[in-house]
Amino acid sequence: MAASAEASERVRAPLAMNEVECSRPRVGSDFVITRLMELILVEVLRTPNPGREGWQAGMLAGLNDPVISRALMALHGDVAQSWTTEMLARHCGTSRSALAERFARVVGYGPIAYLQQWRIAIAKEQLRRGQMSVGEIALLVGFRSSSAFSTAFKRAVGCSPREFEQQPVGSLEQHK
Repeated sequence: MAASAEASERVRAPLAMNEVECSRPRVGSDFVITRLMELILVEVLRTPNPGREGWQAGMLAGLNDPVISRALMALHGDVAQSWTTEMLARHCGTSRSALAERFARVVGYGPIAYLQQWRIAIAKEQLRRGQMSVGEIALLVGFRSSSAFSTAFKRAVGCSPREFEQQPVGSLEQHK
């Protein structure tokens, strides 16, 4: 099997599992879906893509760096937490400035910018699933109000959560 075909299959399998979990939710589905999305993210990051070499190297390097990996696990483990770089630094046993510099150097942007992007990615997935209200999604991803979430979402994606939610799945690729 060619490398690209193998990579495609490694992403296709968890995507199919995710579709089943979303279409027929059972006890523990939210947990399974979250972990499948993380697995899909890692597999996509591992897949060679000529237009994104630096980005992929940064994310993979972050997963391989003991300090950055610990920060990433904390962010993914509690996305709704009101994280600050200082809190993450304490969690990782380093200084705020050292973590900020190291995270930006290894990943390509700071930990709070990474968290914002991850929150928006989770929100997009929840909106696609259509099982939660915008307010519930806002709380899930760490916003204290629907309006703050909607403002951040629109800034990141280019449309409101409601507009995103109402678009056919095939048209979603046009949004960041």
